[in-house]
Amino acid sequence: MPELIVTLQANLKNYPTMAMANIVGSNLFNTAFILGLSLLIKPVFISANFRKFDAPVLLFCCGLLWILGAEHHLGRLWGMFLVLLLSFYSYGTYYFSKKEQQKKTYSIDTPIWDWKIGMCLLPIGLAVLIVGAELFLKGAISIAEHFQLSEAIIGLTLVAIGTSLPELATSLLAACRGHGSIVLGNIVGSNIYNVLGILGITSLVKPLGFKDIHLLDFITMLGVNALFVFGAFFFRTLSKKMGALLLGSYFIYLFYLLQRV
Repeated sequence: MPELIVTLQANLKNYPTMAMANIVGSNLFNTAFILGLSLLIKPVFISANFRKFDAPVLLFCCGLLWILGAEHHLGRLWGMFLVLLLSFYSYGTYYFSKKEQQKKTYSIDTPIWDWKIGMCLLPIGLAVLIVGAELFLKGAISIAEHFQLSEAIIGLTLVAIGTSLPELATSLLAACRGHGSIVLGNIVGSNIYNVLGILGITSLVKPLGFKDIHLLDFITMLGVNALFVFGAFFFRTLSKKMGALLLGSYFIYLFYLLQRV
C-alpha cells in the first residue's frame, strides 16, 4: 500500500519519473538490502514450491520491468495487461498453496481482534496512510529541489527506501524468529506486486511517461533478483554468504548513484 499510494500520487502530480524509479528502486532495495540483511541474521531454506512457481514469476516480472523501461512510456493498455497478469499470479499462488501440505504452523504473536474493530480500524489506517504518503512525497520533492537532485535519483533511493520500510521491519522480525518462508514470501510478493499491481494500476489511472532512469538501473535491479533466483535453484538453503553478496551489491550500487549526482 505505501508503494501504491506514493507511486500513484507521484504520477498524478506530474512526477512520473519518480513514480517509475520508486518501483525499480523498491525491487532492488527489497532483494539486495532487506533479503541480504535477513540472510545475515539467519539462512533461509528454499522450498520446492518456491522453485517451481514463485522464483520463475519473480524473474519474469523483473525482466518485464526492464523491457517496459526501454519504452519510456506505459499506457493504459499496458496497465490492463499487467493487472491481468496479477490476477493470474494471485490465482496461481492460491492454487499451489492449497496443493502444498503445510508441515509447519507459524504462530504470530499478535492480539486477536473482533472483526468489527478491524472494520473500524481499516478506514482509519487507510486515511493515515494516504496523508502520510502525501507528506512523504512532499518531503521527497522538496529535498530533490533543494539539493538539485533528479526525480530518478530521489525515486531510486529516498522514496524507494521509505516505501519499503514495512517490508524491512517485517522481514527482519521474521528472520529473528526463524520464519524463513515469511521472509521469502514478503520479498518476492512485494517485488511481483510492485510490477504487476502497482505499475499496472498507476498506468491505468494515468499513462506513465518517464526519463532519466538509466539502463544500468534496470540491469542492476534485474541482476540482483537473478542472483537470488539462481541461488534458490542451485542451493537448498540461502546462506549468510549470499546475504553478504546481496548486501554488498546494494552498497556498490549506491556508490555508483553518488557518482551520478
